[in-house]
Amino acid sequence: MSAVAAVTAPESAAAAAASVAAVVEAPHAPDLPAPFDGSAPWRAYGLRGQSHYVILFYQYTDIKDAEAEAHDQNAKCEELGLLGRLLVSSEGLNGSMCGTVAAIERYVGWMRAREAFVDTDWKGSTSDEQCFGDLHVRVVKEIIATGNAVKPPHEGDAEPEGEELAPEVFHERLSKELASGSPGSDWVLLDCRNENESAVGTFEGALRVPMRSFAEFPKWTADHAEELKGKRVMMFCTGGIRCRKGSAIVNKFGEPADVVQLRGGIHRYLETFPTGGLWRGRNFVFDKRQSLAPPSCDRPLPSEAAADGSEAHSRAGAPSGTAAAAAADAAGAAPAAAGEGGVYGRCHKCERPWEEFSGRDVCQVCRFLLLVCPDCRKAERGLFWCHNHTAMEGVYMRYLDDSTPEELAAQRDALDAMHAAINTGRRLKNKRRTLARQCARIDERLAALADGSATVAPRATMHPCPTCAELSCAGDCWGFWSSKLECQREKGLLRARDELYVLESKHDE
Repeated sequence: MSAVAAVTAPESAAAAAASVAAVVEAPHAPDLPAPFDGSAPWRAYGLRGQSHYVILFYQYTDIKDAEAEAHDQNAKCEELGLLGRLLVSSEGLNGSMCGTVAAIERYVGWMRAREAFVDTDWKGSTSDEQCFGDLHVRVVKEIIATGNAVKPPHEGDAEPEGEELAPEVFHERLSKELASGSPGSDWVLLDCRNENESAVGTFEGALRVPMRSFAEFPKWTADHAEELKGKRVMMFCTGGIRCRKGSAIVNKFGEPADVVQLRGGIHRYLETFPTGGLWRGRNFVFDKRQSLAPPSCDRPLPSEAAADGSEAHSRAGAPSGTAAAAAADAAGAAPAAAGEGGVYGRCHKCERPWEEFSGRDVCQVCRFLLLVCPDCRKAERGLFWCHNHTAMEGVYMRYLDDSTPEELAAQRDALDAMHAAINTGRRLKNKRRTLARQCARIDERLAALADGSATVAPRATMHPCPTCAELSCAGDCWGFWSSKLECQREKGLLRARDELYVLESKHDE
């Protein structure tokens, strides 16, 4: 990694322009500064379009004034028309942004004119449209939340990290470990991403750590310290940032024999192994594209395929509606093998192969994004509960308008019983608050029905979107997709102060 340097603003636009490196030789390629100029294929992802470019990057470095840095970043992104999400902290930057190729080129040049970002690893992919609904620059305590479990890796007294392995070396080592026997005995491969990310794809032999946010990783590691003790630990994440702290956390709590991490994350691995290598499924990304297949297996998601008339591969790689798809369903087809480019994900309800998210398919309680097939969405009327809230299934409902007074009273009684069962100790105060708020909503609805100011609505065949409460919403209002914010901004319905994301799970990478 590069030496630590305090962040200073570039001296001038001329200095930024001078930092732009040689043009990529391909006639259609843009002028992009290193490391885009040949060190990695800049068009590795998203080959269906070239009008926009998406960058994923992070840098651990000393930021003297995080508020001022956030202001400057916001101003530069607005000047260039970039949208996306950027976290700014005293320990560095973590972001993903999208814009035209020319705008991204200028932004990267502006950043590389600053000593602290000369060696930043800029990961890129293409898109045929803008991938974000808004620009959101936020000051945070950590660019990867750990509850300060470990110090930032660039600090001199930070806990030791695991060795970073180049994709080729990581691939070779994982191949040998897989050949030597099943993971768990002498070695383990940790997928350090959130549950919904790993739901659509992961490496062969990986242990998907059950967490909603990386802030849960220190506790998980401490709780499983005995299982990690003395083992050879391999780790990976989307772009590498989580493993920087994650490997230090494993070293601190797990007492492993050895820890290594994938340099550049899944992104760099799939650039190096475009047919997938030991990867299974798709790579979750933090924008409207949802996920990307390995470059050489670049198949569209089912909704994209339907839009352009091609066949949607929704059942273990078989075109939907075909005899092969029906056979795969009947057999409960196993996830596609590594490198096959098939479907890894499973529907949250029926466990059939599925790989496309919808913002409508979220937990009624916590709005955690779930992987649900269209058949189950229709059958369940859009009502789902995550594994953490199965006890509230049929009891905790965001949409109450079609519930009768008797049904509401039954929901209220069940929630009261849950509240009484956890009515001690500070550890469960947030759960008690959640239950109490829902009981208050039910009481308000019952009062309105009693005084005649409201009536029971006809039974909904599909419940409104849990995020925006609109029946017609296709689910694109969820989290960092937020295309609804664009529409509201165009209509003049949003003030600048209100343009915030409603994402409940924290942005990790």
